[in-house]
Amino acid sequence: MTSHYGFFNELRHKYGSHRIEETRQIYISCMRVFCMLPLAAVVTGTGPSAGKRALIIHGGVPSIRNDYNMVTIDELRELHHHRLVPVRDWRDRADHLLFASLWSDPKDVMPGSPPGQSWWPTVLGARATRGAPFGPAVTEAFLAKNSLDVVIRAHELPAEQRGYQ
Repeated sequence: MTSHYGFFNELRHKYGSHRIEETRQIYISCMRVFCMLPLAAVVTGTGPSAGKRALIIHGGVPSIRNDYNMVTIDELRELHHHRLVPVRDWRDRADHLLFASLWSDPKDVMPGSPPGQSWWPTVLGARATRGAPFGPAVTEAFLAKNSLDVVIRAHELPAEQRGYQ
């Protein structure tokens, strides 16, 4: 996934295309570090935010295609994630959940969706190389089910390139 969306090329640009073997080793080292990072963290605020609970995750609200039951924090906690992330041909629910946790994106509206629907399959039919988009209603339901107050994600900047959504 990272090579497909340009991470390797970004490294090659920064370290010089004439140093391809060193760039490849840096890329491999980065992939190893990514595998060691936690999938998500739940933090509880102090001071003015005392008692508020936030989920910090790379992608966002994870889903399993065609399974509209909300994922729980316990399910994320139990997920074996210290491995390469399968991009296609998920073997099981764990593969799909790992991928969706990293690559799901928020969407306010989805063209062609019924009014009020805020959870959509990424691609009808074939598996895609992107997570499932999720909307405000799904986020609120996920927060309520997991006794959370906010989801903080790192995958993309908001459209204005600053702040939050």
